[in-house]
Amino acid sequence: MHSDPGVTFLCDQNLGRLARWLRLMGFDAAYMRRWNEEVALEAAESGRILLTTSRKKASYHTAMLIDTDDINSQVKQVLRKFDLEHEVRPLIRCIICNEPLVSVTPEEIKGKVPEYVYLTHSSFAECPSCHRVYWEGTHSNNILKTINMLLEKENR
Repeated sequence: MHSDPGVTFLCDQNLGRLARWLRLMGFDAAYMRRWNEEVALEAAESGRILLTTSRKKASYHTAMLIDTDDINSQVKQVLRKFDLEHEVRPLIRCIICNEPLVSVTPEEIKGKVPEYVYLTHSSFAECPSCHRVYWEGTHSNNILKTINMLLEKENR
């Protein structure tokens, strides 16, 4: 659907909500449910930036310390540090798998969504990995409002 920004992230086990919001904003944000040194090293070698709340782990050369528990402040900290405000591409990644979404026709997802959704929407996207189906609705509108609020505050 859109090209991915070049910056990729690995969120440690304490930053699941941040990984989710980065994905909602269109960024490649892998998530480690449990600390795994091997995964962290592979991520660093591939150019991923480790986002962590641990001062010790933030000493990795490709790491950034997230120094707040507030999710809005965390998102703004990452956007500011990597100058990503203009790279935001909302709702192009699966929030579960982190895979880029693929546009699909209503016929392709018939039976995968509630009938009311199928009958009242014409635009759908699907995760090629977990096959979760996405469509525009009140939830996506609320997400976009939150993202816009974060970006407005950031650009002041």
